[in-house]
Amino acid sequence: MKPLLTLAVCLLSISAHADRRSMIEALSAIENVPSRAELLTLAGNAAPELLRSIVLSPPAQRLAVTRAIAALGYFPSRATDRVLRTLITRYRRSKKGIELLDLQQALVAYGVAAGRSALPTVRPFLTHLHPDVRIAAATALWRSDPLAARRLLSEQLTREKEGFVRAEVERLLARGDGRRR
Repeated sequence: MKPLLTLAVCLLSISAHADRRSMIEALSAIENVPSRAELLTLAGNAAPELLRSIVLSPPAQRLAVTRAIAALGYFPSRATDRVLRTLITRYRRSKKGIELLDLQQALVAYGVAAGRSALPTVRPFLTHLHPDVRIAAATALWRSDPLAARRLLSEQLTREKEGFVRAEVERLLARGDGRRR
């Protein structure tokens, strides 16, 4: 079944009263992170709280947690910032596995949700041991404040040894602004 059709069937099968279980089903039903509009259709104003609940008390469907972390970027708030900073702190020393993926998702979501205030938290991850985390940090910085990120990422290019990290940083710098393309 196509991902959007799967999501539509999932959304139709859920009652008007959205709950944690239905949010987990929606996050697990498709091949990507549902859009902000899809999450609001599912849960209304309760969407951010349900996402935070899923992240802080993980269900058995582990992929739903990773997608919930990414989706938190759609809902900036102090509560979202606290949850994402907690995850970043919890997983900052991760070296492999799902925790490393969650760290990457949390960095990017935090950059989107927190804006300029994300810079001090995200900047140290430009030197993380794992190259994918360095890419996530660069992306988070770019999405949080493209002007400040330009200087930081230009400096990173002088230090970065990994070719694919350099290529991603160069791609970000070539964008000209922080919008997704």
